[in-house]
Amino acid sequence: MLLELVEAQLQSSITGRISIDTALQIAEVASKKPQRSVSLFLVPLGDRVTNQGRTTGPILDQVTTTFAVVFAIRHMAGRAELKHATLDEWRKKVRDALNGWTPGLPTYTPLLRGNGQIVALRDHTLWWQDQYRTTFLEESAYA
Repeated sequence: MLLELVEAQLQSSITGRISIDTALQIAEVASKKPQRSVSLFLVPLGDRVTNQGRTTGPILDQVTTTFAVVFAIRHMAGRAELKHATLDEWRKKVRDALNGWTPGLPTYTPLLRGNGQIVALRDHTLWWQDQYRTTFLEESAYA
């Protein structure tokens, strides 16, 4: 559900020729051939759960979920200076759309940007990921 909301936010906030898709893991993304010169993939990275210590009633967990926005940017050979500029431009567009944005679900905190790193550089395509996270409360169905 969260990644669908993130995808909708990116689609409505970013202009330009771009494709946005989801995947289950980074390895799956890096094996794809980008359909456009800039493609984004949303990949869930995991959850960290902290029990809130209720002694009565339903269990209440605080869940911090992290996902990656993976950028695939295709370039012509020999144009290294454009790779860095284009990556920075697209990272800024995504950062402006997501950092501090609150998903339209109850109890979610605003998204926070985490670490970024290169995933791969092959076949004239630069693969980069930026991490984002949000926290929400989740109550069990049983007391």
